[in-house]
Amino acid sequence: MPTSNDRILHEVRYLMKHRTDHLSADAVLENIARALDGEIFDPEVRRADVLRRRVNSHDPQHMHQDLAAALDVALGEDPSPRQRKHAEEILGTIDMDREVHNSEMHAALEQISKHLGGRVLGTVLRFHIEAGTSMSGPSEIITDSQRLSRLDLTLKDLGWPAKILHPLYLEDAAPEDPALETRLEEAIETWQALITRCDEHA
Repeated sequence: MPTSNDRILHEVRYLMKHRTDHLSADAVLENIARALDGEIFDPEVRRADVLRRRVNSHDPQHMHQDLAAALDVALGEDPSPRQRKHAEEILGTIDMDREVHNSEMHAALEQISKHLGGRVLGTVLRFHIEAGTSMSGPSEIITDSQRLSRLDLTLKDLGWPAKILHPLYLEDAAPEDPALETRLEEAIETWQALITRCDEHA
C-alpha cells in the first residue's frame, strides 16, 4: 500500500512512543517494517483512514448498512407501519451483487423524499454528510437548490436547524429538535465506531 513519507514518519514515532515498552527489539523492528509497508498503528489515524475509504466506497453492503442506519435515525424509535414498509422497499432496491453507482444512490434518496417526506430526507442527508458515509457525496449534491426543486422541495422542507446552515440561509432554518439532535449525534458516533471495529477485524 503506497504511503507518504509524513505518514511513515508519524507511524514510526507512534510505535517508538507507545509500542516499545512491552515488545522485544525484534518485534519493534517488525512493526516498524510493517509501518514502512503502509500499515497504520495509530488508532486515530487508522480511524480517519477507515472513514476516508468509506466515503469513496461503492460496495452495496456499505450502502445498505449506511442507508439503514440513516433511516433508523430519521424515522425514530416508533415508525408507522407505512414508514417501515417504504424504508424496507427502498433498502430492497439495492443490488447486492455489484458495485453501486452514484445514480442509484441519488435514486434511493429521491424515493425517500417521495415516500417519506422532506423532513425524513433532511435527517437522512445530515446523517450521511456528518458521518461521512458511502452516500455522503450524493447527499451533498442533492442539497443543491436546483436538485431540491426537481423533488418539489426547498431547503426549508429539510427541517435543518440554524446551527448547520450558512448565514445566508438562516431564514430557512427550522426550530431545533433537541431529541433529534441527540439521536443523530449518538447514531453517528455509534456508526463510526462500528465501521472502525469491522475494519480492524476484516
